[in-house]
Amino acid sequence: MDISYASSDKLLSLTREHGTIGKVKRTWSFVHRDEGGVALSPTTGTRYLYRGQTKRYSPCLPSISRPVKKPSRRLAELPRDEALGVLANLIRADWYCSELHKHPIFAWAESQHVHIPQTEFAQHYGVPTGLMDVTESLEVALYFATHEFKDAVPHACADGTGIFYRIDWAAAPPEVSQS
Repeated sequence: MDISYASSDKLLSLTREHGTIGKVKRTWSFVHRDEGGVALSPTTGTRYLYRGQTKRYSPCLPSISRPVKKPSRRLAELPRDEALGVLANLIRADWYCSELHKHPIFAWAESQHVHIPQTEFAQHYGVPTGLMDVTESLEVALYFATHEFKDAVPHACADGTGIFYRIDWAAAPPEVSQS
């Protein structure tokens, strides 16, 4: 991965060149899943995906693994406090998804064979999961690189360095980009 620093003027010029707000008409369609049912998916392709953060995590891990200082292949190989942190996050995510499943909208969606991904809902509402948020929108990623959230309320950062990732989705290996 290449790491480079860009001035705010450079980032503003990127939004003029590659920004998506108001330029791209978003369309969605129902896609039949191999395991049955359907899911709502975007029909417009994109070359780049973006991610913004207010601080650098090295390595950059999903929120479920943030208690880990040095990654390991097995939970048992982690120091006890880190392993317990990851385990607590796994339990939280599992509990949240099981509670979501009780909501009437999920029963309705299931009756219509429409898949609503529970883990993505959990992620959206701040539950630590194994997912990483990325967006097609350069502007949205820049927003997250410049705003901290305290009690789910955004606050513009007055100092520090925002972290911005640009992933060339079109160059990803087929087994990644088609999943």
